[in-house]
Amino acid sequence: MVAILRFIRHLLLGDYLAWRHVSASTIKHLESEISKSEARHACQICCVVEGGLHGVDLLRGMLPRDRALELFATQRVWDTQDNIGVLLYVCLADRDVEIVVDRGVQARVPQSVWENIGRQMEMHFGSGDMRRGLHRAIEQISRVLEQYFPPTGSPEDELPNRPLVL
Repeated sequence: MVAILRFIRHLLLGDYLAWRHVSASTIKHLESEISKSEARHACQICCVVEGGLHGVDLLRGMLPRDRALELFATQRVWDTQDNIGVLLYVCLADRDVEIVVDRGVQARVPQSVWENIGRQMEMHFGSGDMRRGLHRAIEQISRVLEQYFPPTGSPEDELPNRPLVL
């Protein structure tokens, strides 16, 4: 029964959730936040917000973490010069946040840090304030990256700063 409800939630509400929670002004605001963030550290941040998974993925039993790993590859977050890309993935239908980091970041920052940021953002789902939750997540990710990866010279923007909404 739970699987059927999840399937329905993803297929019927996915697009609606993305449209409702991620407006054009929110996208513009987040793009600006990511740009400002990347000026304060050496890493690259990619943000993807997805209303719901596709039917085939649901039938295969795909979980948000699996999807985040897939997007990490397809968005080429792993392909930064120093292997210091960070993916912030939000699956609205599952109310799930996943943060996937490249091996350069993983070597320095414990996984528990990213899990904690994700859990804090998931709490914003309950209040329905997605914009504030995304803003806080980017802010927290930035603070961690500033601590471990100070800026080096003039940063090259290797990944798009504009959040991708699927």
